[in-house]
Amino acid sequence: KTILETIASYVEKHIGKKNKKALVIGAGAGRTAWDLCEVFDHVYAVDSSFCLVNYFYTLLKSNIKFYQISENNIYSTEDFAISREATLNLSEYSEKIKNINKFNFFVGDASHLFLSNESIEVITSIYFTDVLPFHILLAEVKRILKPGGLFIHFGPLSYHFSDMENSFSAEEIKEILKQNDFSIIEEAREVSPHTYSEIRMNMLIYNNWSFVAIKNNSSNSIQNNKLTYNSIINIKGKVSYDIKGFVSQSGNYESSVSISLFNGEIYEGSLFMLEVIKLSDNKSVLEIIGNIKEIYKNEVDIISDENIFNLINDLYLNEVLTIN
Repeated sequence: KTILETIASYVEKHIGKKNKKALVIGAGAGRTAWDLCEVFDHVYAVDSSFCLVNYFYTLLKSNIKFYQISENNIYSTEDFAISREATLNLSEYSEKIKNINKFNFFVGDASHLFLSNESIEVITSIYFTDVLPFHILLAEVKRILKPGGLFIHFGPLSYHFSDMENSFSAEEIKEILKQNDFSIIEEAREVSPHTYSEIRMNMLIYNNWSFVAIKNNSSNSIQNNKLTYNSIINIKGKVSYDIKGFVSQSGNYESSVSISLFNGEIYEGSLFMLEVIKLSDNKSVLEIIGNIKEIYKNEVDIISDENIFNLINDLYLNEVLTIN
């Protein structure tokens, strides 16, 4: 109820009742996505688990019986395994079941979704923003969301992966959104209990963070701003990279750099590429070219102005660099 009321409130205030389609990413067994049919004209839901998606469609036909297994924090021995039954209470859903015509639940990968560019008005990430590295998640959100569309998050930031570099604070996420032409127009905190059960002696308490961010109309401006030799360049954000190489039997060695792009893809190049990125600190393209040629003055015949410009332009188009 808390989640649904929060999302409905954000949508009502910032989009209104006009025709709108929503995407729920990381939808689990579809519980919240299904209820959101009351808020939107059409709901697409996606989860990577075939089993969870199948559970939802099974529940449309009949209840599912199962056992709740508890391994600890149980007072009564007989409560280690309790018979349960999942239901959609279809007798109470006689009106709501008609929503199936405006509900599509797919098995899919949130980093490579099936929807076309700028096709959705609202995307929700409910207890899912901390499941994928945020730059991968946001890349798809940005691609699919219409200009003026809403990205709504609800949940904690527990981070279900081991990479500390992608375990951002809420403040860092807000800054990343800003760098990618999103504006947070409202946020809130809401305390809620989880995993509560009458048989257990503990439960989780989350101080949930929710926000609604609007995708600004300038989100695709990178396509309209052409790079020139006078353009002032900066690094768009923190750049993650790996250096790999090998040494041959003759003692010669080669190395390459792999950069993790914002959209989750990998951009590969030489160590030379790192020098260009390091120098892209509020400098013009001409200044960067001059600095690079000074560093590589013994190889000036190989490294031309045009080669450096093309590399800077490539990094710009891949959103590693940005024009001030």
